[in-house]
Amino acid sequence: MTPAQRHIERVTHYGCILCIHMGLVEPNQVPAEYHHLEEETGAAQRQDDWLGIGLCPPHHRVEYPDSVHTLKKDGIYRRYKVSELDLLAMVLRGVYGPLKRVA
Repeated sequence: MTPAQRHIERVTHYGCILCIHMGLVEPNQVPAEYHHLEEETGAAQRQDDWLGIGLCPPHHRVEYPDSVHTLKKDGIYRRYKVSELDLLAMVLRGVYGPLKRVA
């Protein structure tokens, strides 16, 4: 297993970051699907495997009205008051712990 695959496994095991953010579930309760961030990408492009968040099917898949693929960037912020980058930061803190500064 590559380091990126291990990272994806950890992120999806952590759970849906939107559900966690809204207080609907605790971390590590329900596995999630991996969503590659759409920040700085074109229509047919995909971000690097290291830049993604875990989302449950209703928050991830296009067939749901409140999903990130349905709402897009601006809609995510209007609906949930967070950006994809905010969610990425929450995931990284949750999975890897707080940032340790090196002087």
